[in-house]
Amino acid sequence: MATHTNGISDSDKIQHQNATIVSQNSKIDEQKNEIDDLNEQIIASRFDLPLLKIAENVLMVPLVGSMDSVKSQKVMEDILVNIKEQATRVAVIDIAGINIVDSSVAAHLIKIAKATRLMGCRAIVSGISPLIAQNIVNLGMDVSDLITTTTLQDAMREAYKLIGYDLVKL
Repeated sequence: MATHTNGISDSDKIQHQNATIVSQNSKIDEQKNEIDDLNEQIIASRFDLPLLKIAENVLMVPLVGSMDSVKSQKVMEDILVNIKEQATRVAVIDIAGINIVDSSVAAHLIKIAKATRLMGCRAIVSGISPLIAQNIVNLGMDVSDLITTTTLQDAMREAYKLIGYDLVKL
């Protein structure tokens, strides 16, 4: 058995190098998984958001599926761009189709409403369920100027009032 002056055999040195390579490969695999996860988040953030012009100066944004912080940020950006480009005065954000609204999504909804207000537009959040209402209250955020409704029908009625229209039954 060949040994070096430091007392380590060639065989031990090779085993150590192999262990180092295995460890580095494991780290590389972990980094690849992290990159894949980030790429999935980027792809998910590039979803097409339907911005529906319901009436003059009224925008409706129906949200469906799952929401996370990345999608919430995309929603805010798209709404704010629409407000600037289309002179939107009322944005109805319908969240009835969202399957889970956690605290971070609820906080983003409030931020969206406040950002629209800064641009001279009122946001109406419709589709508020009891669980969503509890999450928003538990955040402890000021929602005194937030317009919310349980149904989309109520939200549209409120939106028309805000632009000076009145819905009447024919």
